[in-house]
Amino acid sequence: ARLTGLPLTAQTAAGPSAEIIWDSRDSAIDPRQGWMARANYRVLVDGLLGGDTGWEKLNLDFRAYRGLSKDRRHRLG
Repeated sequence: ARLTGLPLTAQTAAGPSAEIIWDSRDSAIDPRQGWMARANYRVLVDGLLGGDTGWEKLNLDFRAYRGLSKDRRHRLG
């Protein structure tokens, strides 16, 4: 907090976010093959809706699933 000047006790932040997901997995619960990629970008604006801090955040997530055996019982995710 000394570097950023933000309070240690509490912060209020508000702003828009956007998320994009690409998913080719054969199952969302127990995938055996395919891939999933997700990108989320969030902007929190100082002064918006009573916010007292402003910052940006980017999350990237990529997962690939591949069978290791012919019957696909064993897989790497």
